[in-house]
Amino acid sequence: MKETWGFPQTVDATRDLSMEEFYNRMPRDLRAIVLEEHRLLEHRLMQLEDPSPPADFTAMVMRRIGEARTRAIPVSEIATALGVELGALAAAVLALLSNGNAALMAGVWAGAIVIALKAALVGVGVLSSMIVDAGTLPVAIALVVTSGVALLGVRRYATPVIVEADQ
Repeated sequence: MKETWGFPQTVDATRDLSMEEFYNRMPRDLRAIVLEEHRLLEHRLMQLEDPSPPADFTAMVMRRIGEARTRAIPVSEIATALGVELGALAAAVLALLSNGNAALMAGVWAGAIVIALKAALVGVGVLSSMIVDAGTLPVAIALVVTSGVALLGVRRYATPVIVEADQ
């Protein structure tokens, strides 16, 4: 690494020097030179003007967006995805039925689900009474409305767009 005025030309991140520490370690005459160079550079940069875009810039961009083609999903990829999903479903059904008493346990599972739903409903009732008792009902309503609006907005962007493939 080449050194200039006793300092490396590249900042070594492993030494963990902040720029302020690096600046403070410079000799005074070097600091004055660096400050003057930066001041002149800033002055020259401030004199530059940003070029303005052409008058029809937005129209050109919108036309290019309209002309752009979205890649359609090939039928082979759809068939592969469908095969994977059906294979996973078949494996799940096979795993359910391969356990000796799995078919007989369906009623027990249904009962367990009903009990879990009952516990969830009791929890919702307790939560709603706590909200009303604490006087935070307006906040809870605002939270639900805001979340609902946000979810509807996200759902709008999550809907698939069907594009016909070029033949």
